[in-house]
Amino acid sequence: MSTIHRFYFPVETKHAAQELSSDFDLHVSEGDIVEFETLPRQYWKITLKIFKVLLNNSVEYVDYKTVEVEDPYA
Repeated sequence: MSTIHRFYFPVETKHAAQELSSDFDLHVSEGDIVEFETLPRQYWKITLKIFKVLLNNSVEYVDYKTVEVEDPYA
């Protein structure tokens, strides 16, 4: 079963959540910075990570709360 990874952005940005379905194990932790191809040159820091674990001990989804940060390459 693939796990759905949902990235949520602050309301004021008016960005829709980015939803990724993956059969691989995506390793994203609080404090990590992510750039999405659909939002080029915008960088998002993970501030919260929530898992939904099913009765069979698989993970249905992982939700990530983000805040925008300055360009880490600057």
